[in-house]
Amino acid sequence: MTARNQSVELLRIAACLGIVAFHEKAPGWAVCYAGLTVFLILTAYFEATARRPTGVQARARQLLWPWVIATVAYGALNVLRHKPILPERNVLLGLAYGTSPHLWFLPFAFIALLVIGYLKRWPLVLLWAGLGLLALMLWLVTAYGGQVLTPPAGQYLQAAAPICLGVVLAFCALRPKAAWLAGGVVAAVALAVGVPHQGIAYGLGLASVVVALLYPTPWDVTPISRHMYGVYLVHPAALSVVHLAHLKGWPAAIAAFVLSLIAVLAAWFIATKLGRTDATRASPGRVGHAAEQNDEQATAPAPGS
Repeated sequence: MTARNQSVELLRIAACLGIVAFHEKAPGWAVCYAGLTVFLILTAYFEATARRPTGVQARARQLLWPWVIATVAYGALNVLRHKPILPERNVLLGLAYGTSPHLWFLPFAFIALLVIGYLKRWPLVLLWAGLGLLALMLWLVTAYGGQVLTPPAGQYLQAAAPICLGVVLAFCALRPKAAWLAGGVVAAVALAVGVPHQGIAYGLGLASVVVALLYPTPWDVTPISRHMYGVYLVHPAALSVVHLAHLKGWPAAIAAFVLSLIAVLAAWFIATKLGRTDATRASPGRVGHAAEQNDEQATAPAPGS
């Protein structure tokens, strides 16, 4: 029986589907943006509650190497489509945003997790930094959320607040007597609910995470949920494929989600088989250990691990 909170794993699946629907602009896409909020909150929460921070090299393998590979792959796809490789003339800003609209998340998460991992040796410093930045980000989102900012500034601005929410929730989980802070956080988020898209996403995402953390379910969905990171990476390509069948809206989003999952499962199966073959040749006694490492590497970048 897995030790993971299966409500969180279910939420990861729903959040990933929501992100696909958001990029498809399916009906209710503004609400679906809460899926990204869920990912961001869980990313910060699990890093802040982990006993030891993940090393820089491990984080680079989890986030930066996939970012480099995906940037090259989607850049090549843009060339085939006769589209600009980068959305911005400024190369640095363009790379930070990515050759596909979803890739900005990876370098942003890398930086955020390193900062959290460093500051969590001083829990109160991390808490006050999180609360202060949360207040600032909510004010900025309220003031400038409706404006079109140069990518990835707009994305980073909107994502910083959920990261702070995850930090505060982690502090409350580690120190239950400070749980009153959660009420203050909810009140602060409520002030931002009037902001189109972002406010709704913040409120719904925060509520979903809190409910999932408090009420675990018995169903083991880890065999599916651990592949949501891969689904996130490949879903824009899957959307391009399903659009060839003239699917739009929710049918396209669901079809792209399923297609992405099938592709990721197939890749994982092949990689696992190859890994077991190599491990058997090298050291038969470490086959299981190698498979476990592959599983952890497949799931570790995805929030909720």
